[in-house]
Amino acid sequence: MKRQIFLLTAIFSMLAAPAVAKSPPAAVMAPINAMLAATNADKGTELAAYYTPDAVVVDEFAPYAWTGPTAAAQWWAGVDKQIAAMGTHSIHAAAQPIKHFDVTGDSAYVVVPLIISYAVKGKPGHETGLFTLTLRRSGGQWKIATQTWATATSTM
Repeated sequence: MKRQIFLLTAIFSMLAAPAVAKSPPAAVMAPINAMLAATNADKGTELAAYYTPDAVVVDEFAPYAWTGPTAAAQWWAGVDKQIAAMGTHSIHAAAQPIKHFDVTGDSAYVVVPLIISYAVKGKPGHETGLFTLTLRRSGGQWKIATQTWATATSTM
């Protein structure tokens, strides 16, 4: 009898548990996907549309942090400068399945694993890492509020 009660309790608790989404809502992912598409196309001037006016972008090269309405464009200009200095070309960032995110009201937190492939002076290379982003919804539209990059592996 105890076993039956335990099994029924387990079944009912699973039925009552809220469904857990396997990936962030499409509306939350829209500015992230647009940002990745713009960076893959080297269109840094388009980035501001996907970020909040008080955005903060952090990356692994000086000055390491960019803030304000031009943060994304300034960050990408810095990326372009790094790319040119290293002789890098054919860069492509590919998002991997997202395993960690949270959306609460008008705020979201998303960790995007990336594989960045490129060529340096004709030799193929790649870098893996994480984009950690927070987003805010305002006026029904999600925008990136903070973005940080952390390299996990690199062939450079």
